[in-house]
Amino acid sequence: MDITVSNLPKSEIKIEISVPAEETKILYSASLKALGKNTKIAGFRPGKASDDVIESHFGKDKVFGYMLEMNLPTLYTKAIKEKDLNPISRPMVDVISEDPFVFSATFAVQPEVKIKGLDKIKIKAPDIKLSDKELDETIERLLSANSTLIEVDTKAKTGDTVEINFEGFDESGAAITGTKSENHPVTIGDSMFIPGFEENLIGINKDEEKEFTVTFPKDYHVADLKDKPVLFKVKATRIQEKHKPEINEEFSEKIFGEKLKKESFIAKLKSELEHQKLHDQGAKQEDDLFDTLIKNSEFDVSDILVEEETEILLEEMKQNITSRGLKFEDFVKLTESKEGKSINEFYKPKAEERVKIRFIIDFVIKEKGLGATSAEIEDAAQAKINHAPEGVQEQVKEYYKEGKGGYSALRNQILLDKFFKEFIDRHTEHHEHH
Repeated sequence: MDITVSNLPKSEIKIEISVPAEETKILYSASLKALGKNTKIAGFRPGKASDDVIESHFGKDKVFGYMLEMNLPTLYTKAIKEKDLNPISRPMVDVISEDPFVFSATFAVQPEVKIKGLDKIKIKAPDIKLSDKELDETIERLLSANSTLIEVDTKAKTGDTVEINFEGFDESGAAITGTKSENHPVTIGDSMFIPGFEENLIGINKDEEKEFTVTFPKDYHVADLKDKPVLFKVKATRIQEKHKPEINEEFSEKIFGEKLKKESFIAKLKSELEHQKLHDQGAKQEDDLFDTLIKNSEFDVSDILVEEETEILLEEMKQNITSRGLKFEDFVKLTESKEGKSINEFYKPKAEERVKIRFIIDFVIKEKGLGATSAEIEDAAQAKINHAPEGVQEQVKEYYKEGKGGYSALRNQILLDKFFKEFIDRHTEHHEHH
């Protein structure tokens, strides 16, 4: 077997394999026999027809195709072992000629990663300090979302929900189509209506009628109403006041599923908000870090790998979309019509970024000599077991045993955590903690 190796751009290698005529003959003959073994050919018992008869029954193209199917993987594996090559993608195979039998295989290999100024790339440690304002605003939102409406006989004020019958009229006094509604709820201060409308409801009583003029915005979505003054005739049919709940055990159970007194409720909420803030800031910093590392990196990735990653990315999206009861085909059509390109073309840059990030992580881990000891992995596994409900602790323990999927997932997570810690600005971290 003659093998020629060519280095291509973007960390790809092309091998050309020439199979000697004698070997080709043996493989072709074996393929004929395999095809004829289970085929009924008139005048012959199964497996007893001669090579010539089988060949004329199937045709040379089909026999050759079967020979490729059966032998290409073995020939390819033999060639890469002989030349000590390490493909990291599937091979793109091309038959160059049938007689003599010559084919090529192109595949990706590990790129040589270079990152400029690696030791100078830093990210700030996340600041998870939660301001009193942020906490108060969240409490206010929760109380507001869980409020009840109680009908009142007082004048309407900001925050009240007023049900109204209304209709709009132009300057000549003619009713305007599409500006009429009955028992329409309006919450004063929600800014759901055109500017000035809700403010005119302040002070109105139940069953009171009122007229006022408001000018529609210049950018209003209905062309005929843009920048037009409209006279509204309004009648209030019901006024409801928002009653916020007390922060007590009952409210806590509704929000967290456990009964907590006010102080404990606020402490738990604060802790959850800080945790969320840490997560959000961490995610943003990770994105920023990868953007910087990619920008400072000097290597290209194989189109074969990018193609493979695009397929993985789209499969993940398909599962995500269909799990929500939506049709992936609809998503594809919508994206393609909106972007003016195929879904694969549109997601190719994202896939390329994911491939580059993987190589960058591997490079940094090797460059900085990062590792995960068995003790670290076992400690992390024990923490997972301790947090699991009693009934499933044995299964969790089994999942995180060495050699199992959970064990390698923990190892990867520990390595990733160490990878990110390498880039945290220690000065910032120290400063913010004190």
